Amino acid sequence: MKNLISATAALLLAAPAFAAGGIGSSAGAGRTDVLTAGAPSLESAQAAAMKSFQMPAVKLSFQKGAKVKDAVPGKAAAGAVAAKAGGYVRVSGHVNLNGNGYVPTIPGYASVNLRGSANICDPSGQVCSGYTTITTWSNVFVNGNFVTDWLRPYLNVSFYKGGRYVGSGQVSGSIPVSGWVNGNWVFLNGSGYLDGNVLVNE
Repeated sequence: MKNLISATAALLLAAPAFAAGGIGSSAGAGRTDVLTAGAPSLESAQAAAMKSFQMPAVKLSFQKGAKVKDAVPGKAAAGAVAAKAGGYVRVSGHVNLNGNGYVPTIPGYASVNLRGSANICDPSGQVCSGYTTITTWSNVFVNGNFVTDWLRPYLNVSFYKGGRYVGSGQVSGSIPVSGWVNGNWVFLNGSGYLDGNVLVNE
């Protein structure tokens, strides 16, 4: 601040000399020489003012090898949210179905309820449904002693890993069944696979 005041004062002192020099120039060359001989030039006054007003240099330093507090190599920093592992897995399971139904007249249709159970798992055998009951229906046409049909069960199943629920999904299959007719009763059985893609969160 002191340097700024000194520089401003120097400029104010130099100003009358320059003004007088300008007036003397119109009066005569000799007067101009006398006034300007001892007065500082505008350039030198500006340079002196700028020099006296120089800001002190700021020195920045960085510590080499500085470490983040509590940082652990290979571990996310504190406050970071870890994403849960998970994704779609392929699951499948084998099921045996059997059941019977009544046919009022022959030829005619019989509604047969078939049931079975299956343990549906991923390839590793770690994500499984446990034994799940499957119930489906066959509306089969009866016109003799032997009957066949194709069943397409479709169901929603819950899955577990290590006893903990990890998700649910839909499985389906195409299962052939066949059987015989005894009086007005139709007996059917068959086996096949149920499979699907299930989203699990481990």
